[in-house]
Amino acid sequence: MKKILFFIAALSVICSATTDTYAQGANCASAQPACFDVGPIFFPAAVGTTAEPGFNSSCTSNCTGNNYGCLGTQPSPGWFYIEVANSGTLDLQMSAPSDIDFATWGPYSDISSATANCGTLPAPAGCSYSASGTENTTISGTAGQVFLVMITNYANTSQNISFVQTGGTGSTDCTIVNPVCDISNIAVTGVSACNDNGTPTTTADDYFTATITVTFTDPPAGGTLTLSGDALSGGGALSQPVSASPMVFSGIRFAADGLPKSVIASFDVSCTMSQAVGSVPSCSTPPPCNANNGAWN
Repeated sequence: MKKILFFIAALSVICSATTDTYAQGANCASAQPACFDVGPIFFPAAVGTTAEPGFNSSCTSNCTGNNYGCLGTQPSPGWFYIEVANSGTLDLQMSAPSDIDFATWGPYSDISSATANCGTLPAPAGCSYSASGTENTTISGTAGQVFLVMITNYANTSQNISFVQTGGTGSTDCTIVNPVCDISNIAVTGVSACNDNGTPTTTADDYFTATITVTFTDPPAGGTLTLSGDALSGGGALSQPVSASPMVFSGIRFAADGLPKSVIASFDVSCTMSQAVGSVPSCSTPPPCNANNGAWN
């Protein structure tokens, strides 16, 4: 049996402003996303918890549950998944002041395919059951592939664990951690007829209205969604606090001058989409200009 002695190593970590603190998943199905574009991530190790039922490489019959490979025990596990952004190798290091272990599974086509195997995971692609507080592994994948990573707190002590990519030709996708806001559709409905704005002989203030429905994913937390472009003030609100998708803007005004109009929807961050609205001709009729004895009527 390994682990008769612990290697107790002091881990001195200087956390820069770009360091992220993460939470780990308690089990395979709740694996949390991780990426390494700004350096190491840190997470508080679980203490006193147990892994899902499984077996290790010493099992030869009636082996059920996850296959934990070389891990003789799996105390206080933390689960993550990483997605490959650029194809290649990923050199990964996991470090803590006291003994930790790990196992990796994959590649899978996506996270749904990965977690579909939870409870019956096959032999891990890599694992270590050493007595060290530092573990290293290398995985290789193509863009879009997903790997599951379980890091156990064998020492069962309160400690922070560092997880970082130290080298390799590939990279991880950080949009799974910080999803990119995306406006997928702007629907223009209920386009009205021209309104002369109470001035039937003045074309400059003619307008029409429309309902603007904005559909999006992963909006920024808080902030506002704002309409601009050819949208005019004086009708419905052009800005609303961010809420669930879709968001509806009613009674939005546009100039009725026969020219094509468009509307732009923007969140506070760089997340913008433009959509054509159409055109409505003017409905006002200017008075005729007549010359009478040298004066204009």
